[in-house]
Amino acid sequence: MKLALMAILCGMASPYVCLGAPADDAEALLIEANALRGRGDYKAALGKYRAALAVAETSPNQDLRAKAANNLAVTEQALGDFDSASQHLKQAIELWGDSVPASSAMINLAEVHRQLDRLDEAVGLYQRALKIREKAGEPRALATALNGLGVTLKAAGRMEEARRSLLRAVGLIEELDPTDALLAAPLNNLAELHRGQKEYAEAEALYRRCLAIRERTIGLEHPDSAATMNNLAATLHGQGDFERAEPLYRESLRIRRKVFGPAHQTVGIAMNNLGTMLRAAGRSQEAEEMIRSSLPVLEKTLGTAHPTVASVANNLGELYASAGRLAEAEPMYRRALEIHRLRSGPPMTESAAIQRNLGMLFMAQEKYKAAEVMFRESLASYQRIRGADSAESADVIQALAMACLRQGRNSEAGALFRRAEQAGIQSALR
Repeated sequence: MKLALMAILCGMASPYVCLGAPADDAEALLIEANALRGRGDYKAALGKYRAALAVAETSPNQDLRAKAANNLAVTEQALGDFDSASQHLKQAIELWGDSVPASSAMINLAEVHRQLDRLDEAVGLYQRALKIREKAGEPRALATALNGLGVTLKAAGRMEEARRSLLRAVGLIEELDPTDALLAAPLNNLAELHRGQKEYAEAEALYRRCLAIRERTIGLEHPDSAATMNNLAATLHGQGDFERAEPLYRESLRIRRKVFGPAHQTVGIAMNNLGTMLRAAGRSQEAEEMIRSSLPVLEKTLGTAHPTVASVANNLGELYASAGRLAEAEPMYRRALEIHRLRSGPPMTESAAIQRNLGMLFMAQEKYKAAEVMFRESLASYQRIRGADSAESADVIQALAMACLRQGRNSEAGALFRRAEQAGIQSALR
């Protein structure tokens, strides 16, 4: 699980002066909203932020209007309303101009684009924010932007550029203070990069360094420490070391429940992660209980149409499918896919993966034509996001070839098998 980069702006210095009651009322509403969001009550916070922006719009204070728009957008993004978040962040950027506060809104908008797999737009916004922060000469703010850019470059598959960005962020902070709490985030994300490339020893060392910094600066009972424990657990999980991964997943879940209570989105995510590990360890009944229990928590906190809810539904579908419970798997996959289809914007890798999973289920049910339709949709999505020769595209082309073969279209299947092989070779050469 990636660390959140979205920034709530609480007390940023402003060249503007509050000019009367509307500004005071808006500031009071922002304080209330920030407190609600800090407690994990995103829906209540959303109403307060909307009220704050409505009041701020009656004030001549541009900085206040921009801050209200930015903070509302961050909460909209957390609840999956990416269109509204984008609109309000653009409003904040326009109000702030090319200023340091605007660079924070640019980074927040970049994060929205990253979640929507609009990676070129996200990189462009990060680079724009970097220019502003380079000019300002504030190394901590610059390191924060470099950290986010590194995460986005990694998502775009630009691994060497991502590594350079994250290493520069680490270097800037280490020059100031090698024990600074801010160092934990780029260390975590550098570890994520290594984990994604299956460089588990390097990832584990970086996660442990990150956790040591957080233990010293904020304590192990802090939710950020819990996030690092989760990521370290995922590294051990990836190596099949379930014995060491499980207690870390459970400790991360315990801390989040203690801090936020049982009905918080991070609690639901931790339950899903633990369930996914239990499934990999062959403990299917425990896994099902944990993943199923995470679903109502996430539905309550994020809404029934949030992409994270889709991910959990997909995980349940995979669990049922692997157990041969195809009739139960299908509605889970369909629900996950419907959530993604209701979203505006370009396809995401998650929806492409769900389309592939549904296609594989249809293959198992001998519904070869339906499987072909799903594989073609999945392939179109992957090609648009990752390119024609990605590993994901190669995998789906091979599945599509099997669907054609089962329908007796041997010549077409043969061409697709050769195409899959070539795509796999090109992907390996990258």
